[in-house]
Amino acid sequence: MREVKCQDAEKVNVWAGIYKHSIIGPFFIDGNINEENYLDLLETDVYPALLEAAEGDDCIFMQNGAPAHFATPVRAWLDENFPRNMTKFVMFEIGRAHV
Repeated sequence: MREVKCQDAEKVNVWAGIYKHSIIGPFFIDGNINEENYLDLLETDVYPALLEAAEGDDCIFMQNGAPAHFATPVRAWLDENFPRNMTKFVMFEIGRAHV
């Protein structure tokens, strides 16, 4: 049997959050994160789960400086859904895992 090597390692990205005493997620994206799949994750998974956990309370949405977080469509969506400067960017990386 011959070993087969891939050019790039397979990846899975995990998004999870904390709101007060609630864990939001985890949600998974196969492969690299880009503005399209990140925005889809926010719209379909993260935001509904956060609304449920927050029960109408205000919250601050924080994320790191990944390029997908700064994409124009993502920023526009965040500005619409987290008004009054409630979106914060922090420049740190919590961790990466390769499958």
